[in-house]
Amino acid sequence: EAGVLQGVEERFLPDSLEVRLREGLWPLARVSPLVERLRKTPAIADVEFAGEWASRLGSMKAVVGAASLTALGLALLVCVYVVGSAARLAAHARRDEIAIQKLVGATDRFVRAPFVLQGGLQGLLGAALAVLALFLAYRVAAPRLEAALPFALSGNVTFLGARDLAAGTFLATTTAVLGTLFAMRRALDA
Repeated sequence: EAGVLQGVEERFLPDSLEVRLREGLWPLARVSPLVERLRKTPAIADVEFAGEWASRLGSMKAVVGAASLTALGLALLVCVYVVGSAARLAAHARRDEIAIQKLVGATDRFVRAPFVLQGGLQGLLGAALAVLALFLAYRVAAPRLEAALPFALSGNVTFLGARDLAAGTFLATTTAVLGTLFAMRRALDA
């Protein structure tokens, strides 16, 4: 991070020595007699172990990752429920038409198809609107973040990649289709 120290003369910084141990060795090094001798040496001001801190940070990252996956799962379930409720209401509003279709020999698949198509298109439209909102937020926030946190951001803040956009669109459309399918199955069985 040479930019952070730009303009600072080397003589103002204390001499330091950084030792990196292989993965899993820092707990053993902590109790080593060598560490005690280094701490008692008058020329050495401090001996620090970043391994424990890095391990805690890694644990926190794992917890945050698990929490975000749980939140994603709950959000998907809520979306399936909301889409399903809307599809059930639509089926209920068109129950007379559905009854007539069934009387003239329409299969459940034939009756369900327009609802599923409508649900998929609504999921696709919802994903497109979400991408547009995210892009507008990115255009507003990215320059401010880059100016406010130049030391924490390595490079420019970039927008979502094509793979992320495709995955989000797929999730939105699939969720809408699944919600509609479940709702129509229940509506046609009733």
